[in-house]
Amino acid sequence: MKDTYDAWLIDPFEETVTMIKIPSDVKKWKEILQIDSPIDMVSWGTAHTIIIDDEGLLRDENRYFKVEEYPQALAGRGLIVDVDQDSGEITDTTYNGKLAFLPEGYKVEPIVTVTNFEDYDELKQKLSFEQQLEKEFSPKELH
Repeated sequence: MKDTYDAWLIDPFEETVTMIKIPSDVKKWKEILQIDSPIDMVSWGTAHTIIIDDEGLLRDENRYFKVEEYPQALAGRGLIVDVDQDSGEITDTTYNGKLAFLPEGYKVEPIVTVTNFEDYDELKQKLSFEQQLEKEFSPKELH
């Protein structure tokens, strides 16, 4: 394991993208992102991951950016790193795709769905049905 890794720092407030060195220390990542809330790691493709504020969508005063290959706009600052698929370790980023800063005032409303189940059997039935749907309508089978 290395002491530091190359990462892209995305700052939608300043609308900048800067290559920086980050340590393998979550507390330091949170300092760089200027947050005190939990982090989230959003992955796409086989290696790329963005470290972001897990509560970013809940903040009233936030700015957003969009990575070309990821379907949703992301809130707050982000760190793009790569993750080794075998070890799960952070590695130097190789990302060279496109991203866009969204205009001030843009907002994504978080959606939270709560489902009440009468008993454990009802929950198992629901989960079993959803797993069957995933099998029947999996994107792999549509190609």
